Amino acid sequence: MKKTIIFLLLSQIAFAQKLSKPELLEHIAKNICEELAKPGVDIHNDTAMGLFLLKNVGDYKDDVIYYFGTDGTIGIETMQRFGEEIGMRLAIECPDAFTALFTDEEANDTAYQTAFGRFDKIQNKQFLSFTIKENSGKTTEFYLLNDFESAYLLTDNQLKKNDVVELTYFESSLYDPKLKQFRIFNIVSFIEKK
Repeated sequence: MKKTIIFLLLSQIAFAQKLSKPELLEHIAKNICEELAKPGVDIHNDTAMGLFLLKNVGDYKDDVIYYFGTDGTIGIETMQRFGEEIGMRLAIECPDAFTALFTDEEANDTAYQTAFGRFDKIQNKQFLSFTIKENSGKTTEFYLLNDFESAYLLTDNQLKKNDVVELTYFESSLYDPKLKQFRIFNIVSFIEKK
């Protein structure tokens, strides 16, 4: 009988959560806010926020799994649910640091441009590239590096030679190992068949 009572008490202690869900979110949000408030921490850096979040998930792993986990582990779905709720809590606990993440100046520096012309050819090398001929006769090469809504026109070979297209792109300085230097590449972000 004594062993049964001890076993029941130990099992209750082992499975009991230390914090309620609101307490968990409050503790983690306060810990992250304290880390972000330390001198020398770049609050515009979402990587820093991610590291502080992961550290706290590790510190409160059992509670995070209990309240946000679906299968007893910390997977993508668990982190998405947890991230949404902790994000709302961070907006309350340290609004300046939270807002700074979304006003990163570097993210706003991308200058998008448009081009209009006839689709010429597609090349499948290390990255998919294609050229268009503008009405002026100028031929310009573009690269598909990111997924976007109409990328299937390129990936599924939906465009034929001389199809009229309009596209949005941005310029990016990337390292070319053949030339052993950085050069400007035109990165397509949207394409439309006219």
